[in-house]
Amino acid sequence: MAQDDLQAGFNLYSDLLNEADPVACIRGLFAIGIPLCHLFNLLPHRLYPKIDLDFTLRDDEYMKRIAIAQFALRSNQAFGCSHFSINDVLDPAATIGFHKALNAVSVVLDQLRLNEIKGPAKQLDRTSTKEVPYKDDSNVHLRIGQ
Repeated sequence: MAQDDLQAGFNLYSDLLNEADPVACIRGLFAIGIPLCHLFNLLPHRLYPKIDLDFTLRDDEYMKRIAIAQFALRSNQAFGCSHFSINDVLDPAATIGFHKALNAVSVVLDQLRLNEIKGPAKQLDRTSTKEVPYKDDSNVHLRIGQ
């Protein structure tokens, strides 16, 4: 992940950045939904399928809700993050749900950092039927092939 890729996805939302209240800033970015998907889409696509939404519709309320839901679903599927709802992100009083969403973003950012440290992974051989270790955890295996 290049720093330019990360900044490009957030430059559209620079008007929301408020150094005086970072929590409100983060909550505002989460409420848009698209920045969440942008972060997830920076992960390697062969391991984490891309969230395929039309990000040009940033002012569409329905698209914001879909983006939040897709991020919540994908972060749960990929990393086992706690479930959180659209309302958990949109409701300022939902602090527990906001913490769940914040945790999911933290997990995605940690994975991005690990991928950056490890460098680009080798392409998986999809024709093989051997088991290979997944995420350096010898207890979890991924079956490759049919």
